[in-house]
Amino acid sequence: MPEPLAVIGGVGTELLRYPTFDAINDWPARIARAWDADVVRQIFARERDLEPQPPECQSDYKVSYFLRDASDARLEDLRERLRAAGLETALIYSSARDLDVLPAGVDKGAAAAFLASKWSYAPEHVCVSGNSGNDAALFEHGFRGIVVANAHEELKAVARDHRAFIAPAPFADGVREGLRHWLEI
Repeated sequence: MPEPLAVIGGVGTELLRYPTFDAINDWPARIARAWDADVVRQIFARERDLEPQPPECQSDYKVSYFLRDASDARLEDLRERLRAAGLETALIYSSARDLDVLPAGVDKGAAAAFLASKWSYAPEHVCVSGNSGNDAALFEHGFRGIVVANAHEELKAVARDHRAFIAPAPFADGVREGLRHWLEI
């Protein structure tokens, strides 16, 4: 498989050069204007249905919780509480369990688009892959998408609406199949 130039982590809040894993420092601080992770934590501290994820899942630009089977109304209520506090955020809810609160405009797709632009790659020369709902934003930028067979249905539904290859194989084998598919076109 070809080696990547960068790794996107933390649901799009971290960009690392590959293979050194040095941070690409002008992301996401450049767009995180009305953001404060500590304020997010304070606002949600008394929410009984929000269970903070472990410390290694938290960062300056990502506050993560477990929230099981949240309704659209519950998610909108949480968004409104953040807006009322003057925060510009995005809520990424996936797997009927994982809630990530990020600065507005920060997600995996925006991070990939930032890198493509920074390095002057046209979208059709970028391959992205995923397996869960927090990968959905990757498929909204015209990239060549790969969804592996073991992906959650929430991502497969997004992939069907965008330019994506749904691989018959799971895990890395599915990524390999997807790369073959896109490189042969």
